[in-house]
Amino acid sequence: MRRIGAQGVTDASGRLVRRLAGTKPGGQLGVVEWDRRGENGTRVASGVYLYRLTAGPMRWSGRMIIVR
Repeated sequence: MRRIGAQGVTDASGRLVRRLAGTKPGGQLGVVEWDRRGENGTRVASGVYLYRLTAGPMRWSGRMIIVR
């Protein structure tokens, strides 16, 4: 199994909000979903969040804006 999502979601100041992890049998890419909750299980506030994902040599990063 290939591990996907070795990084996670951080807030705009760089604090880790939630670790993300996903796996899919056979080493295929899978889907990683974030339920807009922090590590403690509460919903995050409106704002800008950054994500970083890795799968083997591939890497993705980007920004998300949460508006309630």
